[in-house]
Amino acid sequence: MLVDGNDIANWAGDLSVKVGYVFQNPDLQILEDTVFDEVAYGLKCKKMTEGIIKKQVTDALTAMGLEDLVDAYPRALSFGQKRRLGVAAALALQPRTLILDEITNGQDEQEKEDMMAYLRKLNEERKLPSFLLHMI
Repeated sequence: MLVDGNDIANWAGDLSVKVGYVFQNPDLQILEDTVFDEVAYGLKCKKMTEGIIKKQVTDALTAMGLEDLVDAYPRALSFGQKRRLGVAAALALQPRTLILDEITNGQDEQEKEDMMAYLRKLNEERKLPSFLLHMI
């Protein structure tokens, strides 16, 4: 697989800057005990400041409609909420490319419409030729 023309098998840098991946099964992605900490996980690993973490997590949770669940236990969320949590965790890292594996699976019709509208808007805002919304 190539990212920006480079084979990722030999990648020496931080690939998460370029690519965010959301698993098909959200339970495989959950590591933390609160929604906030789950979304903040990657940012904390990158040693971002608390201010940046709070802003990027809040923005991502708001984008996915999860802002009222910051203290909730992620594994207790509905399947659809877990799917949106995975997207929020990827969005918080602000990658150039998002790979979303069956992202609307488990969402009701309104959630599907909201998710796709948000992703279309995000794609338009980025205006990057390499930005990809990929539905596997």
